[in-house]
Amino acid sequence: MLTANMRPDQGEIWIDGKNLHTEACRTLNALGYCPQFDALHPHLTGYETLQFYARIRGFPDHTIRRSV
Repeated sequence: MLTANMRPDQGEIWIDGKNLHTEACRTLNALGYCPQFDALHPHLTGYETLQFYARIRGFPDHTIRRSV
């Protein structure tokens, strides 16, 4: 629920004064996420994995090319 992949059955989630449901983008930009299991896809290189997650986070391609 804290990654906004699921909505709570009842109640609200507030993080740093922001409602996760109504301000998901602003709220999630302030969070980090560490999954319980490895988040590496076996068919992607390390470089491709970093590109993949940067795209999910909404980084533009020119920033990804410069930073990864």
